[in-house]
Amino acid sequence: MRVSARAPRVTRIELRDELAGLVERPESYGHVVVDEAQGLSPMQCRAIARRTAFGSLTVLGDLAQGATPWAARSWREQLAHLGKAEAPVVPLTLGYRVPAAIVELTNRLLPHLGADVPAGRSVRRDGEVEVRRTTDPRRGRGARREPAVRGAHPGGVQADTGARGRASGVAEAGVNRERWG
Repeated sequence: MRVSARAPRVTRIELRDELAGLVERPESYGHVVVDEAQGLSPMQCRAIARRTAFGSLTVLGDLAQGATPWAARSWREQLAHLGKAEAPVVPLTLGYRVPAAIVELTNRLLPHLGADVPAGRSVRRDGEVEVRRTTDPRRGRGARREPAVRGAHPGGVQADTGARGRASGVAEAGVNRERWG
């Protein structure tokens, strides 16, 4: 079991549900689908487990997108909290929306996440990644507010098949382009 710097906050609803589950057996469902399951606390998992004791679960989520200190780091651990420790885990590693350049960059970050996430791959071969470096933090903040490439979303990652045609806009903005590779 992973120990986090901050324990999950248990709400009154979760405590009442836990007590009710100890006193009387809650209704069980035949099948439950749980999305964004990486963000469930152990108590929230227990609430779902009580309702699927005799049923089945489809659990969806991305361990790399855990946004809380108690976010799951492995599906085995999360499935144990859900009362289905032996359930099969099938990682979905093939992407259709994100270009390969982005997937390759994010794959390099996986070892630093502390989560059991397999590398992904993409069917798309378009797009490129630009890395903008600055030693001036104020300039970095400004770059997020005003994108150097027209049509880009500030602060976001954009697959841009027309980047070569927009290179003049980048040069006019005074941004040195460095292609990740």
